[in-house]
Amino acid sequence: MLDSFINNSLYNSTFQKTSEDLEIEDYSLFLKSLKSEYTIDNYYLQVNKINATQGWIIHLSVIISQVTALVKQITPLLIAEDASFKIVMDKNTANDMLTGYLGANKIGKIICIYPENDQQAVNLAKILIKHTENFRGPSVPTDKLLKNIVYTRYENFYNTTGNRQANNKYILNEKKELIPDLELIPFEMPPFVQWPFSEITDPTIAPDKKVLNKIYRTIGVLKSDVRGNVYKGIYIKKFLVVSHCVIKQGKKNMSSDKAGRDIHDRLAWQKELYYSLKDEIPLPEILDLFIENGDSYLAMKYIKGDSFYDRIKELNPNSKAWPLLQPSDQLLIVSYLIKIVSIVKKLHDKGYVHRDIAPGNFMINTKDEIFLIDIELTYAVESKKPAPPFEYGTAGFMSPEQQRVAVPTPKEDIYGIGGLLVEVLTGLSPVKFDTSDPLTLPRKLYFFLHDMDIANLISLCLNENPELRPSIHEIQNKLEIYRDKIVNQPNSEKINEPSNAQGYLHEINETITLALKGLSNFPTVIFDNIWCSKLETVDNVGMAQLKQYSAYPGLRYGIGGVIYLLSRAKKMGFEVDSSIKILNHSWLYVKNKFLNNLSEIRQGLYLGSVGLGLSLAEGVNQGLLDDNEEIYDSISKCILRSNDTFDLANGITGQGIAILRCSNLLNRPVLYDTLEKIIKRLTDEQQSDGSWIFEGFKKNFNKPISFNYGIVGIIWFLLEYVSLFPNADIKSKVRKSVEWLIKRANNLKSFLDHKKFTKYVLLGAEVGDERKGIILVLIKAHETFKDERYRIIAEKALNIYPKQITNINFSQENGLTAMGELYLEAWRVFNNPEWMNRAIWIAEAFTHTLNRTKTGSGYWKMEEYEDPTADLMIGNSGIIHFLLRCLDPTKIGYRLLK
Repeated sequence: MLDSFINNSLYNSTFQKTSEDLEIEDYSLFLKSLKSEYTIDNYYLQVNKINATQGWIIHLSVIISQVTALVKQITPLLIAEDASFKIVMDKNTANDMLTGYLGANKIGKIICIYPENDQQAVNLAKILIKHTENFRGPSVPTDKLLKNIVYTRYENFYNTTGNRQANNKYILNEKKELIPDLELIPFEMPPFVQWPFSEITDPTIAPDKKVLNKIYRTIGVLKSDVRGNVYKGIYIKKFLVVSHCVIKQGKKNMSSDKAGRDIHDRLAWQKELYYSLKDEIPLPEILDLFIENGDSYLAMKYIKGDSFYDRIKELNPNSKAWPLLQPSDQLLIVSYLIKIVSIVKKLHDKGYVHRDIAPGNFMINTKDEIFLIDIELTYAVESKKPAPPFEYGTAGFMSPEQQRVAVPTPKEDIYGIGGLLVEVLTGLSPVKFDTSDPLTLPRKLYFFLHDMDIANLISLCLNENPELRPSIHEIQNKLEIYRDKIVNQPNSEKINEPSNAQGYLHEINETITLALKGLSNFPTVIFDNIWCSKLETVDNVGMAQLKQYSAYPGLRYGIGGVIYLLSRAKKMGFEVDSSIKILNHSWLYVKNKFLNNLSEIRQGLYLGSVGLGLSLAEGVNQGLLDDNEEIYDSISKCILRSNDTFDLANGITGQGIAILRCSNLLNRPVLYDTLEKIIKRLTDEQQSDGSWIFEGFKKNFNKPISFNYGIVGIIWFLLEYVSLFPNADIKSKVRKSVEWLIKRANNLKSFLDHKKFTKYVLLGAEVGDERKGIILVLIKAHETFKDERYRIIAEKALNIYPKQITNINFSQENGLTAMGELYLEAWRVFNNPEWMNRAIWIAEAFTHTLNRTKTGSGYWKMEEYEDPTADLMIGNSGIIHFLLRCLDPTKIGYRLLK
């Protein structure tokens, strides 16, 4: 059953919203009414067997309001032609497909027809063109338009390998060789096939135009989006004079709604609003609205400055908790908030509701003036336009009633202001918080703000009952009082000291218990009692939200990571019975799908078989998996696959770590032989300066200092090895490596210089694992060599981080959890209470952002749009792992390493 539903939006369609919120049209009922047999294939209902293996597939694209009409009109016609075809399974899946939630390569593919040969393809295309004159739909990005809503491309008609972990579609070229079917965007003709549709159109695709409407030239992309990009451009202002502009693109028939409107209607409404509001509301001047090649373009004057979101990041680049910000920065931020509330109040006074109050929708120019830059969801109360109101909004800022109440009210914007206050003052998206309980929310917010008046104000704004939300006038007054409080009583770097030991231990224990239950309950993504992860994909740039999921075996994301976490939780004495059913189903799926086909999955520690072997060993150790010779053989096969790369995530370093972790369980000579070969290869390949050269990198970058993907991980592994198997020669080599790393770290502009570190973070560089990895190795080097110099450098580097960090990224991989784990490791080795205090503050931040369900479980929102997954490095299991270590950092080790 899993293969029928995996990667399917039904999870979101059926369970995320109630049936009263949705218009569900199940097209299987229509097929049954025609007495047509069908099978389920992922998003589709398939009629007739597909006989050809590859060829020209025909896709029909249509706006959401016409999907049912198209299915009813075209399906009988295709049945009469005895064609093999698929129709989208229901209207909700069609909506996800049309909005890009299922990936860019799925947009518009509502009906798929599989001709047996080129002649049938041409005949069917002609028939379909004749019967689709009254329909319209978005472009299919991977295809060539024939006419109307009929598109085509040459492709494999079904997967040849069954492997969901990579691009698993192949086509035969003219030499009968299998080559990848890449589904290129935009469409490209395969060089080895003939174009059969010449009497309909030619196969060429017009290149994107640089000059639009003979006036506007695009010079860069400000935002990529499947609905349409936002470009920076220049335009001819007058003879020989040009000026900068922003060009907002709306791709043909995208963002269609049930009323038949699309993105062009939204842009036209934005233009109309501008002329109604420009004298009262600060808006960017609109220059033009035009259509070219079916796409719509709204041109606006360019405002030199930053979005409010980016300005906050500039003021607080190191993600300090609000109480640690300088009073001058706090004052400036609150002043911005007061100005924004004033703009929204003016909008209400004019009889409009904005309906999308989010930090990215306000611009601050170089004179500190604030502009409202995105008004397409705005509703005019007096004229009742648009009717119905346009749908959607920004997750966390959109009120609960916004999608179900026919007539918007200003109370929707009050909710949005509450979300804005959360993001700006806590540094966290409002989706991170459980806002459903107005009694507990103020306490959770107070932890981050240290001001109960503001915490209460935000809680009132976010009340699910619109009538209990404050007026905009009250919000203004409260913010002005708060501004005056900052002026008169400036903060002196108040620090939230950890709660008393018994208090925080109890809270962390309770949070772990709820979160462990959450791994097996909605909304954690589970299909057929199997843990699933967000679909691994490389072709979905510009996707605001994806609803594609799949089952993977790995540790970074996948079933292996969850088994690993549950094993560690059980070792710490926690009850994991609530997950046993799903664990057993998931283990059976791994066994049948992956262990029997090891050649089809990767080799490494993070995403491949080595990590899977490590997780199985942990499961056996803690009695979660059967202790028998069969599983021992499986673990050995997973870990002992040959590998040519060096790194920890994918190569022999990760393999060596797994062998160290599993050797006590297996105790097989072949493991030690493989370990010695790994050590020999790493030491043989070591350069005279103590580093390693990584093949495939450019010359100046062939010594990467990444922990997961470079030299730093190798050094950690060798330090671990010599601590277990003392060897003077290897110890000398690894000492040289540590010294090389220190020299390299000192050359990093950010490592020990606070100002340079801040600039480094502003440039977005602290998203990787270089800096944290170097610190981790220095901690390990101090533990191994007892050299105080390593401790001093490591603690100096740690002290550059704020004492209290808030970060929207919660992940174990490179987010808030990763920082907490690093602090715990520093405390374990250095025994400095500063690092435990910092780790406990992060732990308490997680206890205050846990979302509790009515069934007595809990979860964290990892991303704004996606449902939580159970993954270890990028999901909920990673946070649980950190909280377990907070209880006793000496009982279970850092991540996968010890």
